[in-house]
Amino acid sequence: MASVTSWVDTKTLAILTDPLAASDIYAKLEAVPPEALDEEEELWLAALGRAGEQATWILRSLLNAKVHPAESWIEDYRLHGRTVVLRQGPIDSVVKVQSYDPCGATATADLTDWCWAGDNSVTFGTGNGYSSTLCSCRDDVVRIAFTTKDNLPPGALVNVTWLAGEHLKAATGQACSLPERITSITRQGVSWTMLDPMQFLDTGLTGVGRLDSWLATARREHPSASMYDPVKSDRLRSEYVGLVEVVPV
Repeated sequence: MASVTSWVDTKTLAILTDPLAASDIYAKLEAVPPEALDEEEELWLAALGRAGEQATWILRSLLNAKVHPAESWIEDYRLHGRTVVLRQGPIDSVVKVQSYDPCGATATADLTDWCWAGDNSVTFGTGNGYSSTLCSCRDDVVRIAFTTKDNLPPGALVNVTWLAGEHLKAATGQACSLPERITSITRQGVSWTMLDPMQFLDTGLTGVGRLDSWLATARREHPSASMYDPVKSDRLRSEYVGLVEVVPV
């Protein structure tokens, strides 16, 4: 699966991190192509992008990919009956359905004998002669291109942008709010250091109060556990396409 697109708007992150530098660089970009930026400016923009990707990956992973902006996916499923239950969701639209030859690794034909009722299920008619065998080279595999709805809870973009900013500070040697493994303690004039076991990581938290309280609330609204009927959801392949309206197939 390809890496998921960053949820962070790079320009917003730049303005929050360094308003003066952001104003200069984006004003320059309006007048000249990106190739005209100097090396320091290019490195800073690249660091902004990496920080956004890292923050997105962390929060998406901690929420078990249950929340996301509107996304496009292509998935292959083996038919064992008439219905396939897509594992991504909530589904916004089914763009295209094709029969698929996993041995030749090609989509063989567009299918029309199917319907989507608005949930995560795609039901097929009986006229296509699909086999119920498990043989991987029979015509019982379908490729489904679809889009999901934006179900980001309130505060998601604010928190992922804040986290990206803290990672950017850490990467550039600035003071940040990310938890440190080494903790310094002073009591009655005596100082010592200790290794923080970071036990919060075992429970899927970050150690940052503002993020962990939001994560706890988001998990209540979007629980990570999912139950799938293996017969109706025999997924063979899942490919993230991107944040686009129409999936290219």
